[in-house]
Amino acid sequence: MVDPQLRLENPTKEAMVGFAPQDSWRQRVCSARRVTLVLMGLLAVVTLSITVFGFVGCKYSTTLWKMQEDLKAINHTITPELAALQQNETNNEKTLQKVEQMVKNFTEEAKKVKSQFQDQIKKRQETLEQLNCDLDNTKPNQTGQERGCCPRGWHLFQQSCYSLSFDVNSWYHAKQDCEGKEAHLVIITSYEERQFVFQLTKHYSVWIGLRCEGGTWKWVDETPYTVRSTDWQPNKPRTNEQFCAMFYLDGLWSDVYCQSNYMWMCEMQALQDGVDSPKITGVGRLATVAAGETVDPQLRLGNPKKEAMAGFAPQDSWRQRVCSARQVTLVLMGLLAVVTLSITVFGFVGRKYSTTLWKMQEDLKAINRTIATELAALQQNETNNVKTIEKTNQAVIHVTSDGKEKMSHFQDQIQKLERVLQQLNCDLEDTKHKRSGPQRGCCRRGWHLFQQSCYWFSSAEKSWTEAKQDCEEKQAHLVIITSYLEKQFVSRLTKPNIVWIGLKFNGQTWKWVDGTPYTVRRIDWRPNEPVAYDEFCTMIYRDGLWSEIFCQSRFRWLCEMQALQ
Repeated sequence: MVDPQLRLENPTKEAMVGFAPQDSWRQRVCSARRVTLVLMGLLAVVTLSITVFGFVGCKYSTTLWKMQEDLKAINHTITPELAALQQNETNNEKTLQKVEQMVKNFTEEAKKVKSQFQDQIKKRQETLEQLNCDLDNTKPNQTGQERGCCPRGWHLFQQSCYSLSFDVNSWYHAKQDCEGKEAHLVIITSYEERQFVFQLTKHYSVWIGLRCEGGTWKWVDETPYTVRSTDWQPNKPRTNEQFCAMFYLDGLWSDVYCQSNYMWMCEMQALQDGVDSPKITGVGRLATVAAGETVDPQLRLGNPKKEAMAGFAPQDSWRQRVCSARQVTLVLMGLLAVVTLSITVFGFVGRKYSTTLWKMQEDLKAINRTIATELAALQQNETNNVKTIEKTNQAVIHVTSDGKEKMSHFQDQIQKLERVLQQLNCDLEDTKHKRSGPQRGCCRRGWHLFQQSCYWFSSAEKSWTEAKQDCEEKQAHLVIITSYLEKQFVSRLTKPNIVWIGLKFNGQTWKWVDGTPYTVRRIDWRPNEPVAYDEFCTMIYRDGLWSEIFCQSRFRWLCEMQALQ
């Protein structure tokens, strides 16, 4: 009798130990339809997983392609911008070098002009000293109450020195000019001083140091002035804060607006023990990269296995009810291998795309940072160049303006020196003339004798041609001025009128009516004259200087003829 423990059992039956199903269970549960449904479900899951990962891979591929295209577009846009900025920077540097060279050349030229003006002023001062020396040698020694010494060009009266300015300007400018000479506008304290000032300023209207302040009149040294009607013109003065006093050409005072322009007289204390000489607009551009404003896609890969196996949490009840040990295990292992392989492949592809995209994003960010830095540097360089050019332009404008002011100042000094030289020449000639003896000759009635010539001053007004014809009918000619003394005589005779003289421009040269050529001298003419236009004739203006004007104009005239002996 065989031991029941040594019996061979059904291997299938033994393999299924621990499983509830019996032959009847297999017949009840594992029908062909249900197994097919399970396999189809697993196949659907695998297909879905493959589709999902395929879609993700396609999305990554599309994103990568777009980023590559964006990068190409960025490079295509940035390259011309960088080239343009570099070209602008090069051009700005060249412009800056040219401007700096211009400034250097202008500065050197300004120094040369300044040196020339200084040399001219020095020469005229030397001439002035020589003329003063000649004048002092021809004048007799002064006696009486006038004691003291004045600077060159000043006039001594009692214990004060007086200087008449031939410029015209406001009362405030005149006051400042006198103070710059360590003097003040003239203060008249006596009748004798008033008469002396009148003799110096005859035929001119000049500022004096009297002004209305707070309803009262005061001198520039704050001394109050008591109004005397004998000093003023009728119905003057008025008490207006804007009024200052001037010495009118009739010898009386008048109140006028302080901003009016007149000549002026300065006064200073005479010296008792010697002579006192007296600082680019370029348009910068900063290229902005469109890709710089892209938003990081932040592509994140989840757990592909977890996503693929969603809904596949095994249930013990299902395993116990459905699967036979060997077949179900093999099917599940095959499906699991397929799913694992799919997940592995697509996971690797996804990680590769993700890594590539991340690297591309980092590279793109690095490129953007580099480009932004270079653009900022180029922009800063261009801005600095523009500022430098602007500063250089301002410096050029300042140097030009300063040079013009200095040139104008030098010209004013030269003109003043020439006027002083003219006055000294006048004094010298006048002194010599007084020593030469009395004038000789005889003139018709109504004519004025000077040296060996007679002069007739008209009362009517005619054109230059008509005036010339009138003089010729009188067996004379329009006056021909050949010396400084004759010029002064004619000026005193005709002031304050405007009169024709016998000088005309024929289109090429200036000639007197007798055909004698005339050489232009600046001291004869008003500023900026003559300009030498065709058919221009010469007149003596109210200030004694000559001026050119159309010959058809109508003025009084002066005839000249030889005196009878």
